[in-house]
Amino acid sequence: MGIADAFGHIQGSEAGFPKKPDPAGLAHVVRALGATPDTALMVGDSVVDVETARAAGLSGVVLVSYGYSVTPVTELKADAVINHLHELVPALALAEQAQ
Repeated sequence: MGIADAFGHIQGSEAGFPKKPDPAGLAHVVRALGATPDTALMVGDSVVDVETARAAGLSGVVLVSYGYSVTPVTELKADAVINHLHELVPALALAEQAQ
């Protein structure tokens, strides 16, 4: 099993959609996975990811504390910031309890 088998859909910038923060590519991924924006969230590492998720109407955005952001991700108004992907599920549970 390759890593691609762990994902329901993989899409890169070469798929023909405008670059982020335009939400078209992200909206396509959400539809391809059979989801709706109100049930989807984005995990990213930059302000562009936050802007894209918000423009696509996603239910939330989680940022990782590592990656390409010049600005500290804690300043980017994400719904949560995690240090490692294994923190994602607990962060989602806390966010759901807060609602």
